[in-house]
Amino acid sequence: MGQVCCTKSDAESSLTLDGRKIPYSMDEQTGGDPAHVPGFPENTTPMAAREQGKASPSASAKALLEELVKPQPMNVLTSSGQLVTCSLQLASGGAELEVRVGDQSRITPVNGIEAVFVGTSPPDIPTPLNELCSTLMLTGSGECITFHFQDLAQRDVFAEAVRSLIPKPKGT
Repeated sequence: MGQVCCTKSDAESSLTLDGRKIPYSMDEQTGGDPAHVPGFPENTTPMAAREQGKASPSASAKALLEELVKPQPMNVLTSSGQLVTCSLQLASGGAELEVRVGDQSRITPVNGIEAVFVGTSPPDIPTPLNELCSTLMLTGSGECITFHFQDLAQRDVFAEAVRSLIPKPKGT
């Protein structure tokens, strides 16, 4: 099995596929924590939003999570605005998300996802976001993976499903 190789530079991240680099949406975020996570009350940070907790996921989000046990085709939006077809799968019993492009993959632990954004948030990454995007911000690195959907309903179900996977901090 190949590996997705992500590199960071001052301007963009890239994904090495078959020896050639292409821009990829695992962009380095340059600012601090965003002030608001869409889908949660105003003036909440990603950590505060997680601490508030949510009810169990909707039937649509649960159905998506069941589908993700097997690889599902998705579109990833690169920092240059290009859509790249990938597959997304829940791995390790739901503890990891695996993004696969061709024979290369990147595995991200769900507890390594700091926040899930929808639409044009976060505003300070180079990826040209639009209302059909859902962006996963990774803990610590500030890197982001942006998925692009056909409609708002698909985007919202995806965001809800991923948010439901993120463990709540201890003591909540």
